[in-house]
Amino acid sequence: MSLPEPPASPNDPVAAHDALDPQMVAVLRAKSPAEKIAMIAAARRTALALAAAGERVRQPAWSAEQIRAAAIRRVSGGTG
Repeated sequence: MSLPEPPASPNDPVAAHDALDPQMVAVLRAKSPAEKIAMIAAARRTALALAAAGERVRQPAWSAEQIRAAAIRRVSGGTG
């Protein structure tokens, strides 16, 4: 019995590309660098909003600044 292959590294651009739908790759390639940066910024805003909503549920007594700081830590993978 052989062991399963380990998952591809998330930093491996070839493995990451292979996991994408070819039509999505074509759409992304057609976008300008500015459009791609705007997409990343929008995704980050969404991630922060979702993380903040979760923190508000978990910590209802926290101030807005505490919620914001916790959301940033969660999204950025920070621990401090």
